[in-house]
Amino acid sequence: MTTASTQKWNWTFDEFKQIGVDFADPEQVKTYDARQQTNIAREKQLVDRLGITADDTVIEFGPGTGAFALAAAATGAHVIAVDISKAMLDYGRSKAVGLTNIEFVHGGFLSYKHEGQPANFVVTKFAFHHLPDFWKAIALQRINKMLQKGGTFSCAMWCSHFLPIKLTSI
Repeated sequence: MTTASTQKWNWTFDEFKQIGVDFADPEQVKTYDARQQTNIAREKQLVDRLGITADDTVIEFGPGTGAFALAAAATGAHVIAVDISKAMLDYGRSKAVGLTNIEFVHGGFLSYKHEGQPANFVVTKFAFHHLPDFWKAIALQRINKMLQKGGTFSCAMWCSHFLPIKLTSI
């Protein structure tokens, strides 16, 4: 018999469960990369706008095939690219041959365990919206703990319910 003291509840969100397209499939990842038509110059503009330099540590959640992570690494910054898809990480890693300042880590907003000094920047582009709202709040708390005091969190996400705004401070 199961009692309240022995019953296990499984109410946590499984961020590793794929939503929609199966990005565990390397062929899907290759198709995704071709379809995205990533503009490296635009990624570099974001790196410049954020002010990322060789002295910085940058964590990117959901790097996909690695365009922003590679642009940030090109500054000399230490970059940690965190993704739930091993195939995406492998694809990004294949583009980073010769770079020693970029790490590819299998994890997500809720599971990645940051070690070392707090990051100067945490960036996510079009991945955060995959979390249910409650888990977004948990992820934001975790991100806050990863950032150094005065660090920058940059988030671009799909949000069809509101007009665009520019958030300058919290």
